[in-house]
Amino acid sequence: MSINKKITISVTGCCLVDRLYNNISFTDPSISRYISKNRADGGLNPGHLVFKEEFEKFCNEDFSQALKNITKGKKYDKINIGGPGIVPMIHVRQLLHATNTECCFYGIGGNDDDGKFIISIMEKLNLSMENYHLSENITPSTIVLSDPEYDKGHGERIFINTIGAAWDYSPEKLGDSFFSSEIVVFGGTALVPSIHDNLTELLKTAKSKGCITIVNTVYDFRNEKLNPSKKWPLGKDDSSYKNIDLLMTDYEEALRLSGKKSLDDALNFFRELGTGAVIVTNGPNELRGFAIKGSLFKEEKNINLPVS
Repeated sequence: MSINKKITISVTGCCLVDRLYNNISFTDPSISRYISKNRADGGLNPGHLVFKEEFEKFCNEDFSQALKNITKGKKYDKINIGGPGIVPMIHVRQLLHATNTECCFYGIGGNDDDGKFIISIMEKLNLSMENYHLSENITPSTIVLSDPEYDKGHGERIFINTIGAAWDYSPEKLGDSFFSSEIVVFGGTALVPSIHDNLTELLKTAKSKGCITIVNTVYDFRNEKLNPSKKWPLGKDDSSYKNIDLLMTDYEEALRLSGKKSLDDALNFFRELGTGAVIVTNGPNELRGFAIKGSLFKEEKNINLPVS
């Protein structure tokens, strides 16, 4: 690739509005009755994501009332654009703003205040709006509850998600331009169900067009709820993994995607399926991963990196 050639990075996946509530103690009596009792039951679980609709069923309360009880009526501390699709793209844009690089996000929001908020942020960052569309459904959003004292001061968050308009976003909306990019990123697609369910075909198409492929994951509550005893699917079958140049996930997601009980076994699962490189985060613990021979990266049989 010529150093002077324009590089296009196209991203699809999770893009939403985050409302952050700081200093919510997960051991406070005000939240205790909302904590999960059984796997995927719709209750709150530190480090996990739950759908708002399932949470309402779990607690048998209107969400606004439950949130008021949990937060003791306080307003959120911060509102921001969020999601493991759009946020990494913003970071890349900020790092490479002076280079011959174009970043394009493909996604959907609602024709509401949250959708207009996302557009305003993207415009301020000089990001292309050409492939971000508004629908009559509501904009995807997440309530983020943060307890900085959880896990002996390491901190943790709970996520209550509304998929909204992302239910309506399908592979056909990506178009040919998405696959004309040098790099394509699928970020947090578990929160964009139709894209997630078609990752096998989308990754195959991307590789056939010569794209570098990156996948970063998010907690897949939908498939956890559907089949709590089975591993999470990434597309239609495991052939997705051989078409991923870089897979980024966290510890629990790696175990659930692989169906394994240990991280070593999970890494071997991805390696044997031909994933080019994998990075797994694990809270305050070291990063783990690998890069296979012939991938985009120097071969590393075992990657162990401290978290600073």
